[in-house]
Amino acid sequence: MFISPRPFREVSTLTASPLFQLFLIIALCLPLTRAHADAENSATTLASVSDELRSGWYPQSGDASAATNTVADSVADASDADHLYGNRIRKLTDYIEENFAVEEARAFSIVTHAMEHGKRRGLTPELVLAVIAVESGFQADARSSQGAQGLMQIIARYHPETISEIGGRGALMTPEKNIQAGTKILVQYLNDSDGNLIKALGRYNGSSGKRSRAYANKVLSVYRQLKDVS
Repeated sequence: MFISPRPFREVSTLTASPLFQLFLIIALCLPLTRAHADAENSATTLASVSDELRSGWYPQSGDASAATNTVADSVADASDADHLYGNRIRKLTDYIEENFAVEEARAFSIVTHAMEHGKRRGLTPELVLAVIAVESGFQADARSSQGAQGLMQIIARYHPETISEIGGRGALMTPEKNIQAGTKILVQYLNDSDGNLIKALGRYNGSSGKRSRAYANKVLSVYRQLKDVS
């Protein structure tokens, strides 16, 4: 029995048109472009944090011992540094209050402690605050099912020496003590990771692989927002 061949289906004028083909190429390339942009943003943010960790973030006053500086110049420089420091605290406090529904006094206290212990450990305060934002949303009484406690969600049994230094597990529910312990732990992980922030954040979160990278990207995203306002 003879079976006639399937009739040839013409390609529509629309799909064959150069304009349609151009739209198709753009649609296929957009996800790649967006992914590339996200990767560039992440790399830029990582470089920014790394630079700050190396050079120090605290606004420096003039060198009072320099021969070219008078006492008045040194006092003026120190005053400018204090003004920048206070202004930075104010902006970060306002941002946290508005975006994380934290009352002003509590936000101010958290920012101040992040400044203090960040400076002590050589960490930019925006990075410390970004970790707090992702870990607990600035809730000092936060607890997880795994036993993590406080602002920086520290699991006491993994860090007995650090917990002993701050006065025991109960101290983790105190914002200042929690930040004191959390910044020490983060710096330890940075040292263990040879300064690789992505790896250090993954260790802090207790994750690996894609989960580790996703967590680090969350922290860096909040860090970028905080840097924009400070």
